[in-house]
Amino acid sequence: MRLFISCSLVLIMLSFSKASNASESLPGIERQVIVLATAPISQEKVISDTYTRDKVKSIVACAFNAINYRAIIKEVPWTRARREVINGKMDGIYLTDSKGAAIGVSSHPVYLEKWFAYSLAQNDLIDKHPKIGTIKGSSEETWLQEQGTRSFIHARSIDQLVSQFVAGRFDLFIADRHQTQKSLQQNFKQVSVRESFVRYSPKRLTFSNQFVDQHPHVVEAFNQQIGNCNKEITKLSAFEREKVINFIEHDLLPLFSSNSFRQIQKEFDDHNYTIEEVLSLDKAWRHSVENNLVPDFAETMMELPMSKFVQGVKQKKSFIHEIMITNSEGALVATSDVTSDFWQGDESKILNLQENQFYLSEITYDESSNHFISHYSTRLIEDEKTPEKSLILVVGIALEGLLVDDVALAFQAHKE
Repeated sequence: MRLFISCSLVLIMLSFSKASNASESLPGIERQVIVLATAPISQEKVISDTYTRDKVKSIVACAFNAINYRAIIKEVPWTRARREVINGKMDGIYLTDSKGAAIGVSSHPVYLEKWFAYSLAQNDLIDKHPKIGTIKGSSEETWLQEQGTRSFIHARSIDQLVSQFVAGRFDLFIADRHQTQKSLQQNFKQVSVRESFVRYSPKRLTFSNQFVDQHPHVVEAFNQQIGNCNKEITKLSAFEREKVINFIEHDLLPLFSSNSFRQIQKEFDDHNYTIEEVLSLDKAWRHSVENNLVPDFAETMMELPMSKFVQGVKQKKSFIHEIMITNSEGALVATSDVTSDFWQGDESKILNLQENQFYLSEITYDESSNHFISHYSTRLIEDEKTPEKSLILVVGIALEGLLVDDVALAFQAHKE
């Protein structure tokens, strides 16, 4: 496992009063202390700008403060940090990647880096063996090594990396988009670069197994506060929105205008559930799913022609996470997978269609699949005279699979 961020002080107390989004502590109740370990490596190798490093600390402080905890971060050698977390002498590690679960229980991402591959716009790297630059000791360099790819240049910082790239010392580098754009804007505004999405790199806490056993509700409570303390982690960028919308409108929606689907839609029998029936079915459905059972009527639904159709559509692209079709009120009528709920009508992907042609959700983290998901919904109007009675299509997209392209993968040709 790779440790991503360290603190520059031997002992750092997170300042909860400075966390702009932090909730007030419960009056009259003393906050409990959680001790987190981190290793003495330079933060500048991982997150190069002070603003981002301070922001991550503030996010963690805010989330702990909201559940009436305060965190102490101790800087110790990595081998010792790992050992003491395994042995339960420290409560967790700040910060880790997804492999942190190997020694404990990982939180949901508290911060999300978006890695892009950068090359000069005039260079075609698809059929080349590009020379790759990285920041020495960075998480990007470690990830490339895990892929069997070696670096040609090892820079000290993002600014030095960008400077050497512009000077032509190497062909391509991978880095967080926020950091790279900031460096380019400050130093090389006139340089034309090509950027291609590579992957998300989430930053998490890892709690020791002993701490979780003694405080079984803390991880879930911490996870629930992350979105409140870091609104940006859920926001789709303009680039992400454009890619999702283009795929849905040009590749997916035409399938639901085909003669074969129209015929299924015509033959579809909407049961015209009352709201009482919907809520009763939803309760039974959720009870079954929560007990790791498949609802009886879910098995029946999965065999319907409309469900078979959406299951076939899902198989066309690995990054399609799920496809659902509901009636005009949000009751599920067809699905590619067993969903957590039968009733979708109280969710934003249905409610926001009252005034919009389509709705695209922000990013949600799916813990079971470890994917970052965005949901697109729109009405499948059969009769223009009664659009309010149309079916509703909901498509969940696993963003990383959609966003990556061939240019971003060109570095894989350069192996050890």
